[in-house]
Amino acid sequence: MRGHSPLGATWLPYPQERMLNAIHNIFNNFELVKYGFTSFSSPELISNALINNQPTETYLVNILDFIFYIPLKLIGSDSLLLSAGPIVSISLISLCAACWAEISIHLIGKNINISKLILSISIYLTFLTSTWAYRILLSIPAHNLHFLLFTLLSILSIFKSRLRIACFFYCLACLFSYQWGFIVSFGYITLLLSGFLTGKIKIIIKEYFPWAVQNIFFAPLTLLIGLFPSLMTYCQALLLKYFESPLQQSNSSWLYRIGIDTVSNIHHGGWLSALQFLGGNRITLCLNPDNTMVLLENALERNIYLFNCSLSILGLGVLSILSLIGILATFIYNTSSRWIIFPLLFSLFLFAFTFQQSWAVHLQGYSIIFAPIFSLGLFGGIILLTQNSRLANITNVTFLPMTLAIVISNIRVSYLTGVNG
Repeated sequence: MRGHSPLGATWLPYPQERMLNAIHNIFNNFELVKYGFTSFSSPELISNALINNQPTETYLVNILDFIFYIPLKLIGSDSLLLSAGPIVSISLISLCAACWAEISIHLIGKNINISKLILSISIYLTFLTSTWAYRILLSIPAHNLHFLLFTLLSILSIFKSRLRIACFFYCLACLFSYQWGFIVSFGYITLLLSGFLTGKIKIIIKEYFPWAVQNIFFAPLTLLIGLFPSLMTYCQALLLKYFESPLQQSNSSWLYRIGIDTVSNIHHGGWLSALQFLGGNRITLCLNPDNTMVLLENALERNIYLFNCSLSILGLGVLSILSLIGILATFIYNTSSRWIIFPLLFSLFLFAFTFQQSWAVHLQGYSIIFAPIFSLGLFGGIILLTQNSRLANITNVTFLPMTLAIVISNIRVSYLTGVNG
């Protein structure tokens, strides 16, 4: 990707600028840091506002999002941050893929006629090369990636019966992204309420809270961990107002992100627009190749590009739909996987269907959560298919072309990413 993708495998100029501004504000504007925030605005703008007590609107972000990159600034200059920072980002994405491959083997790697090594490598490569992983690299910093990473580390800790460590990792995950933590807790609360209403609360706890079987205390603790960062974020905003800070949040309102604040919200395309991430890229990139840095000399080449570009995105969209079928089949037939699949699947689609405008606009951010669903759904579906039909004689050799087709399709669609990510 670094040598052949039009955008390379590094941060785009706009995220670079935001990263530098945020890091500089952390080091130079403690008045902002003490509230747990930093800003994407220039440090000079923030400093002038604080010194002159001049009301200034700025986009405030969680200081935790930059914890992996602050050491680079401490030991070097901006050039080190911009050169080594993308390597850190790639390492985090790769670690996510490795954790998910290990988790997937726990879920679908029992009593199969395919080598576990080949299966884990296939899931790892599918995750790592997915367009959702590539897009989040371009748009770093991304709290969604950090949330996913620490959630996966929490799941691995549960497998090892390290419940306190699992709670610690999950707490970090929710601190990185209070939105995801709140939505996951909402899903769990919905499950528990349905269990009480139907009289199946013991079954619900056994299937969706396996760690609570060992210690029932960890079930409510999981809910509180997910809800606490939302309360903390609200209190941070209140403190800014209470102490009459000249800095005012310019972050978009939740009605704007849903898309129902006004009819002039041109970025809201309904639920179908929110599902653009299934194709890995916007189909409009095929209609306007100038945004993809592809040089086309005549109308024939433009038509050929339009046709094959559309096929690439639609093809990945088909794979995404197949992965959803596979993940649902795994959820139904593999009860031991439900406690992992449910929070990922439920939170992803509740988030997408509620904040439709935000998902349509920020295609490259939130959708990293779909990468594990995509990889497990495809290969989990294949495993179920081979175990329950005449295709049970599938071999490791025939499994390889499937993986290659998926990985090549992922890379091809990643190449189509527009100049703004």
